[in-house]
Amino acid sequence: MRYCIDNGLHRQATNLPPTLDEGRKQIFWTAYMLERSVARTMGRPHSISDRDIDVPLPANIDDEPDTDEAIIAAIAQSNQHPSQITALTPAIRIFRLQQIDSKISHTVCRVDRDVSVIKPHKVARLRQALEEWKAGIPQTDPENKPHPHLTTDYHMIQYHKAIILLNLSFLPTLTPQNPTFHEIVHSAGQVCFLSKRLHDQQTYISFSLLSLHANFVAGLVMVYCFCLDSSIFSPEFSSSVRACSTMLYIISERWPKAVQARKPFDRLITATIESDDETNNGLLRSEDNLHVSRDGFQPGFAADDPGHLEVWNSFESILRDNQIDLGTWMHDSIFNTMGTSQPMD
Repeated sequence: MRYCIDNGLHRQATNLPPTLDEGRKQIFWTAYMLERSVARTMGRPHSISDRDIDVPLPANIDDEPDTDEAIIAAIAQSNQHPSQITALTPAIRIFRLQQIDSKISHTVCRVDRDVSVIKPHKVARLRQALEEWKAGIPQTDPENKPHPHLTTDYHMIQYHKAIILLNLSFLPTLTPQNPTFHEIVHSAGQVCFLSKRLHDQQTYISFSLLSLHANFVAGLVMVYCFCLDSSIFSPEFSSSVRACSTMLYIISERWPKAVQARKPFDRLITATIESDDETNNGLLRSEDNLHVSRDGFQPGFAADDPGHLEVWNSFESILRDNQIDLGTWMHDSIFNTMGTSQPMD
């Protein structure tokens, strides 16, 4: 990204040949997508503000045109048929979603402002932008076995990840009676379920650091919400949790360091969802027979009530050396917490 900025690729250029102009756009927005994704995953700030970017997205054309005349003709055809699917369609869709995610990070995921002061209409506007993006997802025929990045499942994974990003900062303040509480549980489950289904259908899709992060955070959200309200358990919820565990196992098979995320998640599952301790309704039980008082626990408590902190204290006991900070967990990189920031081989 620094190279792109140094060479002015973030600014709209004029009087450039179409081949050079489109090439610059493709390079910048690819770097933008990677930089935003990695920064969000690693808990780091963005290297450039969206307010300093005015270069348009690349044209929705195939890679074959390699002359100025051919690119001009391809752009004209794309303008006449905006819904056409080309080699660049998946990338352009993700570029647009990354722009929305960037606005979410700037508006909601802030360390200098408490979530209580965020204006509801700003959150509603971001949610509307996500719904509009979802409505434009290209519909593909599963029988044709398209490339994974062209499938509806892949796009829906990105959508649900964005829903989690939008709502995650508010989760410690939500009660189980709040519709947003159940929405984030559903999106977390869909991230894991759809990831596993995409893996089952497409044997050649790769699994990256970003995929590990998305599935681990989604799994953590499901366990956390279950500890607040065990009534969310259902066959669908159970399938989603199993899908998360499966995905973490698959990724750790390809990247041994990822086992440091898989094992703590397995411990959480054993101590919460799979627990058969009738004295606490199967909510919280560590492998070391951790005894946690449930006195005064009522579903729907606020974030600063003892029950809410109790969940986190129990999480920390289960995770042992892998501590989670209640105030910053939605901002911090999960890999800094789990110690898995080494790259894949």
